[in-house]
Amino acid sequence: MRFSFFILLFFCLLNTSSLFAQTSVPSVPKIGKVSGQVIDKSTSAPVEYANVVVLSKKDSSLVNGGITDEKGTFSFSNLVPGHFFIKVSFIGYKDFVSSEFQLTNSNSEKNFGKIGLETSATFLEGVNITAERSMMEYKLDKRVINVDKNLVTSGGTASDVLENVPSVTLDQDGNVSLRGNTSVKILIDGRPSELYGSDIVSVLAQIPASEIENVEIITNPSAKYNPDGMSGIINITLKKKISNGFNGSVSLTAGTALPKFLPTTGLSLNLNYHTQKYSLFTTIDGRLDERGRKGTNSQQTAYSIEDQKSSNTNKSWTGSAKIGGEYYFTPKATLALSYQYTRRSSEWTQNILSTKSTLSDSIFDIYEKDNNENSDRTSHNITMNFLKKFKKKGQELSLDAAYGSNSEHEDNNNVQSFDQRFNPSPSITQLSKQPTINQNFSSTLNYTHPFNDKLNLEIGMQTNMNWRNDSNTLMVWNPLYNDGFLIDTNGTNYFLYNDKTYALYATLGWQVTSKFSVLAGLRGELAQWDLQQKNSNGENYNQSYNSLYPSLHFSYKFNDRQSMQLSYSRRINRPNMWNLNPFKDYSNPNEIRFGNPNLEPEFTNSLEIGYNHSIKKTNIFTSLYYRQTNNSINRFSFLWNEQNAEMYGFEWDGDTSNSRIARTSMNFSTSQSYGAEIIIDQQITKWWKINLSINLYQSVLNADEQTKSGFTGNAKFNSNMNFAHDISLQISGQYRAPSVTFQGKMYDSFWIDIAAKKDIWKKKGNISIRLSDALGTGRFKFYSEGTGFSSTSESYRYAPVLVLGFTYKINEDSAKAKQRKKPQTYDSQSNSDDMEM
Repeated sequence: MRFSFFILLFFCLLNTSSLFAQTSVPSVPKIGKVSGQVIDKSTSAPVEYANVVVLSKKDSSLVNGGITDEKGTFSFSNLVPGHFFIKVSFIGYKDFVSSEFQLTNSNSEKNFGKIGLETSATFLEGVNITAERSMMEYKLDKRVINVDKNLVTSGGTASDVLENVPSVTLDQDGNVSLRGNTSVKILIDGRPSELYGSDIVSVLAQIPASEIENVEIITNPSAKYNPDGMSGIINITLKKKISNGFNGSVSLTAGTALPKFLPTTGLSLNLNYHTQKYSLFTTIDGRLDERGRKGTNSQQTAYSIEDQKSSNTNKSWTGSAKIGGEYYFTPKATLALSYQYTRRSSEWTQNILSTKSTLSDSIFDIYEKDNNENSDRTSHNITMNFLKKFKKKGQELSLDAAYGSNSEHEDNNNVQSFDQRFNPSPSITQLSKQPTINQNFSSTLNYTHPFNDKLNLEIGMQTNMNWRNDSNTLMVWNPLYNDGFLIDTNGTNYFLYNDKTYALYATLGWQVTSKFSVLAGLRGELAQWDLQQKNSNGENYNQSYNSLYPSLHFSYKFNDRQSMQLSYSRRINRPNMWNLNPFKDYSNPNEIRFGNPNLEPEFTNSLEIGYNHSIKKTNIFTSLYYRQTNNSINRFSFLWNEQNAEMYGFEWDGDTSNSRIARTSMNFSTSQSYGAEIIIDQQITKWWKINLSINLYQSVLNADEQTKSGFTGNAKFNSNMNFAHDISLQISGQYRAPSVTFQGKMYDSFWIDIAAKKDIWKKKGNISIRLSDALGTGRFKFYSEGTGFSSTSESYRYAPVLVLGFTYKINEDSAKAKQRKKPQTYDSQSNSDDMEM
């Protein structure tokens, strides 16, 4: 009933807003004419196929336009009286924008004569300078980082891209943090990453860096966006295939870690064909990636000390094929469909050598453990998008829908052997099989209605559904049984999990003055989750909650170089199935892991103020932010015994080892985080540009009568240089300051990446070389302590990693020529939206 009411309310809003569109436009006689000739300013040669548009001075809407002929001339007639300006653009030249002119009954013609275009490439001291997009663009509710030319990610994956994005960090396991908070929602082309797989680390590892156009950082999202993620949203935008005719590209990479041979290779093929009526594309990717780590861990309890040395390698094979197309029913109505198949197989091996001793350093046990894990994951993804544009500029209706199906089978083989001098026990072998089926569906119906050029309403309805079947069967072999493998009921589990979220939202944008704008929004959600654990206990858990999520954004533009933004939003972090499932996992002899079905979602109020200032060749963005969270969810560890289990509200299972560390999650009362961020873009010379970002923040966690606080930060540096002969060099570095967690601290770390690229064959191809973690300093060290234990761990990757790459663009020149020669005709009453298909 509640969902039906939301649907009825949505269409009532839709019908109400459509009434505003039914206005009549008085007929105005068409009397004006605009003409001229476009030439190369340096050679005076005519520029053929240049794009020329006539724009209204009032709102910059398109009035007329077309392309120049073989003599570079253009002429447009049948223009209504008014104030206008023209814009001339062509590949390889700087845009030309005229001053304002007026057409009246007495002065009905404007001839610009010869318009000289300046080339966008210059030569200075032997260095070739090419105009490029700014690395970062600032918008009302987000920052857009253009990463398609990032050299240090060449041949890498989406994980490598995110490691070089300001405000974003990744830990040693690939988990993503935004401004130091791991509660972040990741989208791919605006769709939930869960469509591509439940394990976000694996999803990011299967997306080639060459396929990514930009990354959007939305630290205070408007009500239009899903409120999941306390620290905000990261949206990874993939490249679109829009060039006319047949074209594409092929890329090949190969490399290895230098201390140990760990090969990485990749092949990517992109093909697309575009016409005025339809477009088709296909992408085929294949990748072999092997990475490795070494580490140490020392853990002390009231009974013993255990020291471990470990090494592991992870080899994965990923293949992906994507096909799709777009059909243009009319210039204002389009339908796009795509299907993607992905297959990923991985083999993870680990060796652990462990030494146990008493508190007086007397060794009483030594054992070695070999872990082998093989997994095979298959995913299918289908997406659909329908877009309908109306006559009024900016008025449009869109429907997005996506379905993802993922299946995975994982086998684990663990063998633990003992040093017979201290422990005469025979080796213990554990086998576990973990089949998983995961399905996701999401849809968004969105309508945008501009009342005028200053007031805009956007309303929509969203649905997100997830279903997961997960099982784990643990078998143990011990020669004392003489029966081979036996099923261990304590390690066997089967559970079903699903969650559903229905939402309605509305945002209202108002350009109050030419300098001041407001965006206000409200989102309402109905959410629920169900978990059924089908083991001997047969436990069922469920929870539902309804909530409102307001958002408010203010923007003030002092002048063309200075602007300020103030924003507020309310957000939620819902506990995932791993946080909730109470099944106790004993597969690790040193610890026990289980979820907490009593976890409640945490809610955050986020406030941020930002200031952007451009000074000639320098752009500075600064922001101050504050987050206040209720029911804060945190990882929590303690010594697993009956007394502690009862203290923290967990069921005791009779384990008497007195040496296991229990790891779970718990709600604490409140937490606060406040900080400052500064990002500097500096154009040192025309061939050298650097980017520096620094984020400093303080975190405070209140739990019962205990308060834990810590001050930390991180910094990123990026230097891009373009030399003669089409050679580019990029150096980037990262530093993470020491930080405090609720039960310990993380030590500081830093590393440097270096990459170079050389364009060849008249820029139809390029070769690149990349050296990741060039100094081999990418280490992670942690200290933690809790009730009855303390531990120190350190791990580092095999580095540096050397990767060579080659890319060739197929038929690019031909495609660009067809795009330039494509005839363009515009109705004099149309607007800029008519140009889009």
